Amino acid sequence: MYNAELIGNKPDSLPATVAELLENICSSRSALQSLIDQLSETQLLTPATDTGWSVKDQMAHIAIWESGIDGLLQRRSRFGAMGLDEADVATHDIDGLNDILIERSRRQSLAEVVTFFNDSHRQLMATLGALADEDLFNPYRHYEPDQLGDFTDRPVINWIADNTYEHYAEHYPLIEKLLA
Repeated sequence: MYNAELIGNKPDSLPATVAELLENICSSRSALQSLIDQLSETQLLTPATDTGWSVKDQMAHIAIWESGIDGLLQRRSRFGAMGLDEADVATHDIDGLNDILIERSRRQSLAEVVTFFNDSHRQLMATLGALADEDLFNPYRHYEPDQLGDFTDRPVINWIADNTYEHYAEHYPLIEKLLA
């Protein structure tokens, strides 16, 4: 049910090198971290009235999807690395998967989520740093051969961007609203 085809058709603005990719990720992550650092513990834990997600939830969400990309690049099951099984992926759309993942992470303390947020990012950056430039343009199926679908012919850089700097940019304004 998860529709990975929604990802993978990015414009030509994707980074061409690992160095460029890491720069994009570091810049965007630094901005997100600076924003998070301004928030009090109460602000981190209070759910937004419009989404129902706290900043803690958003941090866990970002970390989980980063873990999935790290798993993928290490040629493990992407969704397995996120703690999802095949039945979850087969029967839920992206919102349903996010609901499952967030419900699990809500059982964790703020300190545990902060540690996970930092550790998953550090691990992904180490994995990305070990890649050659050409690895970014290998098809998705190169990393997860058992995944089916036409989308698996698209370069993995699309998923990396979507689950790192583009993902941080998506969540930045949601978190920023708490400072107003």
